[in-house]
Amino acid sequence: AARKWANLPAFLNWGNALLNISDYQQAEEVLGRGLQLAERATQLDFAAAMQVNLGVLNLRQGKLEEARDCLEAALPVFCSKGDERAQAGILVDIGHIHARWGNWEQVRQDYATAERIFRRYDHLLGQANLLASLGHMHATHDRFDQAQESHRQALKLHEQLDNPLGRAGVHTHIGNGYFRENRLQSALLSYEEAMDLHRELKDPLGEATALVNMGNVQFREGRFDDALQLYDRALDTHKRIGNPLGQANVLTNIGSVLSRQGQRQEALEVLEQARAIYRQVGAVTRGQDAVEKLIARLRRSSPEDGDGGGDA
Repeated sequence: AARKWANLPAFLNWGNALLNISDYQQAEEVLGRGLQLAERATQLDFAAAMQVNLGVLNLRQGKLEEARDCLEAALPVFCSKGDERAQAGILVDIGHIHARWGNWEQVRQDYATAERIFRRYDHLLGQANLLASLGHMHATHDRFDQAQESHRQALKLHEQLDNPLGRAGVHTHIGNGYFRENRLQSALLSYEEAMDLHRELKDPLGEATALVNMGNVQFREGRFDDALQLYDRALDTHKRIGNPLGQANVLTNIGSVLSRQGQRQEALEVLEQARAIYRQVGAVTRGQDAVEKLIARLRRSSPEDGDGGGDA
């Protein structure tokens, strides 16, 4: 429809569909074109919607500053229109960005404002997503009991809404909490629950994420070959859907395993590939920092030193 008639709803829906199937490169092109059309036609509501989706796209790719700029550009438009639920959703995404930066006071403020709005409108999906985010924040601060309670409430809401994608996300968060507690078998079961749901939904990005998480469990338990098999499957998926940041993250994990196995040169080659992708994408992530540290350690070591790797 957009190709035959350059209308804004078609571009917005097209961009959303591409974002949902993780075709990031084409999604950026379509949403960027839609934004240009909206700004040229002074359709501020459509321009703001394009900005929100571009913000989500940048957030998934680890381009945190670009994501924040897009979301903050859209926020005043929804405020002026009195669309509080859209404001709350944007604040949750901005909170995710500040969480990645460790700005926890700002995260708490954004989440608190969003929570008030979601409760006022009895917006269950928004509440469920926010509870999952709160659980992640608690787990990051090692408040595991609070994290699990938030995740339990989020899972209950997603079940009430019959939202399998939301359930998959919560199971991933739960698994991450168990992983941080070193409760590895519990983590693995949660990741497998998430994998099953993503498979049912034919969600390749979710499947790849689950594979990596399952690989991380194998890595921590010292089953390096099993971890590499899972990472390789995830890498193939990220290549197939054209997700460069996902490829870089998986290559980082593969390099960590090879380093732990004493395969210094092979690890360096893989980590250099990951670093090149991080730089190309312009991502600012923990994976990028891990790559730089691993490369520096491996280069400082001699071939006879063997393992120079870090944790996954």
